[in-house]
This record gives sequence, C-alpha cells and structure tokens, in this order.
Amino acid sequence: MHTNKPMYPNFFYSINNRFEEMPVLIKIVCGATLILGVLQLVAIVFPVVSPQIEGVCISNPLLAILMSLIHLVTGWGIYTKRVWGMFFAATLPFFQYSILYLQIGLPSSEALELNLIFSFAWLLFWGAYYFLSNARKYFNVENSA
Repeated sequence: MHTNKPMYPNFFYSINNRFEEMPVLIKIVCGATLILGVLQLVAIVFPVVSPQIEGVCISNPLLAILMSLIHLVTGWGIYTKRVWGMFFAATLPFFQYSILYLQIGLPSSEALELNLIFSFAWLLFWGAYYFLSNARKYFNVENSA
C-alpha cells in the first residue's frame, strides 16, 4: 500500500512557498544575498570560495564576517518581508564598497567615482522598481493582533 507521505519535511515546503510569493527580481536578490552571506563565512576557512569585489577577496576575518552579516541580514529581511530588507537591498553596493575600501584602502578618484555612480544607479533602479511595480506589495504585510 502506498501512502502520500511528503517527500520533504513541511519546513522545506514553507520556505518554498515564501519564495513563490516573491516577485522574480526580489527572489533573485534574496537568494543571492543569502548565498553570498554563507559563502563569505565559509571563505574564512576556505578562501578559495570567497566572493570577490573588483577581483579582491575580503581576507580580513572581521571584515568577512561583517560582509557576511550584511548579506545574511539583507536576505533575511527580504525573506521575512521587512521593509528595511528592501532598503538594505537597494543600498547593498554602498556597504560592499565600504567594506572593500576598509580592506584595500581608498581607490583612485576615478574608481571611487565609478563605484559611486554604480551604487547610485543601483539605488535608483531599485527605488524605481519598488515604486513602479507591484514588488512593494510583497513587503506590505499588515500585522493582525
């Protein structure tokens, strides 16, 4: 006799259901930031898996932990529908470049200018995306008490 026993524990189904609710771009950012956060932690022990920013690995353990926490908190904020997760995702390059510059020091003024332009373009893109699409509705959760 065959029973309809779930293939996975219910916990995994609830995780998948939350991802199914997310708009596509938010789903990508959420997954990517969570994966980057985990990789950054693993890279403390196994540097070969370290994510790079402009070809540079964050090798300082404290900065790697800080970078990991920023990514994990951003991903968790998005996953749990927190409005601050939306803000963190939009400002992520500012955090990343700040940590990079703590690692390597300030770059040339041209590189700094390009990174700031990219960071502001990323911020404007996400701001427009949140407010011109239905993506912000994902974050609008009314708490019932």
